[in-house]
Amino acid sequence: MRLTVILSMLVSGVAPGALSAEAEDGAAVFQQACARCHRHPSEVSYAFEGAEAAAEMDAFLTRHHARDPEMRAALIAWFLAQISE
Repeated sequence: MRLTVILSMLVSGVAPGALSAEAEDGAAVFQQACARCHRHPSEVSYAFEGAEAAAEMDAFLTRHHARDPEMRAALIAWFLAQISE
C-alpha cells in the first residue's frame, strides 16, 4: 500500500512527505478505485476549484462510486492537495 502511494505521488508530481496522511490515503484510493477510468487526477480535479471545492467534490463523489465517507474524505484531501500546487 505504501509503495502504491509513493508511486502515485511520483507519477502525479507530488513529493513524498508533502501530503497529510489522509491525502496519502486518497492517493492510494485514487490508484485503486479511480485510475482505471481517470488516468490522471487533473482529469477530475480541474472541475473543482474555489471556496466550495470540497463540498462540490463530496457531492460529486457521493454519486460517483464513492459512497464511503472516509474514502471520500481521503480523495478530497488528495484532490485539494493536487489543486493547491
